Amino acid sequence: IVVQEPAVHGKIDEFLKTLWAKRAVLVFTSLRQFTADYETLRKAAPGAGSTLSLDPKELEALEKEILRGKAAQLVASAYMTSFNRQRANIVSVRATPVIGDVDVEVAESAGIGDPIIRTINDGLVFDVTPSLTGDGKHVVLDFRSQYAKMSDPVLVKFDPHLKNTVHRYNLAFENLLTSITIPDGGAVLFVIGPSESNPSRVAAVLLTTRIVRVR
Repeated sequence: IVVQEPAVHGKIDEFLKTLWAKRAVLVFTSLRQFTADYETLRKAAPGAGSTLSLDPKELEALEKEILRGKAAQLVASAYMTSFNRQRANIVSVRATPVIGDVDVEVAESAGIGDPIIRTINDGLVFDVTPSLTGDGKHVVLDFRSQYAKMSDPVLVKFDPHLKNTVHRYNLAFENLLTSITIPDGGAVLFVIGPSESNPSRVAAVLLTTRIVRVR
């Protein structure tokens, strides 16, 4: 048994209250990935470059002009709530079984291909670790996302000596890995780059956060 003076117990109590105030915090994070016309994006969010912090008015204008209209195409979205310094992730993918390879068995007068089945995953992986800053008004986000899109299959001949044909798939990846400080209720717009299918459109990610304190 350790006996301490009341002043020491007061400091311990104060420490535990401070610790609880820091830990008992939920951070709501939302991600919206979309493609939009670059000129329209610049009008809605002036100064849009590779990264742009948005105030509430700019966020409202962006949502009104682009995300709620016909100027943008929403590719993927994810929403999650996690505790302070808790790593959380969302995996939303589609698993497609495909013929990944063929074991060829050749006889004297025939060739037989034994298919090897594999799985292709395409969709969104969203991983985030929020950390509350000392003033309790900002969030440091260690953030990563990956969006994989599978193209329509193309029929190709597996071997010129055989009559077998297989489907060929292509995967296009859009990755974002960063650590950024966002104020409570703030938003950040990341412009990843031109869309592969249409160079006049850009791929972008809109990230918003909100701090919720647990009583």
